[in-house]
Amino acid sequence: MRSVWSLMFAAMFASSMGVSAVLADSAPEPPKKEEPKKEEPKAEETISLPWTADEIKKGVKKGMMMLFKVEQTRGEQKITEYQKIEITAVTDETYTQRQSRMDAEKKEVGKAKESTKKWSEYMGNMKFSKAGTTVTEEKLTLAGVEWDCKVYTRTESTTRGDSTTKYWFPKDKAGTLVKMTFEGGGMGQTMTLEEFKAGE
Repeated sequence: MRSVWSLMFAAMFASSMGVSAVLADSAPEPPKKEEPKKEEPKAEETISLPWTADEIKKGVKKGMMMLFKVEQTRGEQKITEYQKIEITAVTDETYTQRQSRMDAEKKEVGKAKESTKKWSEYMGNMKFSKAGTTVTEEKLTLAGVEWDCKVYTRTESTTRGDSTTKYWFPKDKAGTLVKMTFEGGGMGQTMTLEEFKAGE
């Protein structure tokens, strides 16, 4: 949605500039005033993922599979489904991911989606501002394995209210997420790892 709004704003801006140019041609130029220099906004400080880009590239291998149980709640309603993510190919530049959705009985729903992306896009949507994120450590057992995790807790305030999202990243398995929770706007979601294969 952000890109759509950007395009609309650009069109409106171009239109207003056209009108301004016509008016400027028919009126005497006012004396130019020196505008005070505006300070450029500072880039928001962020917290990196627990691993480097190279560590992710080495850790994510062909055949890697993660099966997540996803539980969503809204009031008294509760929905359970499963999400399966498989890495089907890797190169120096890209990785190919196959994603399947299953119902509560683990029966596949719809067709699996496969996409090839650059390594820079792997977990690229996970941005953590330093101001709104705290990092702690926790050990938990999932899929029959004990994971020593870095836990990122991100809090956000918007017009819709406050929300909290927590991510459990295992320290020694780069590119892996073992748990995620979300609470906000009267909704909740928990995603936990049920099965894991490291790949080749």
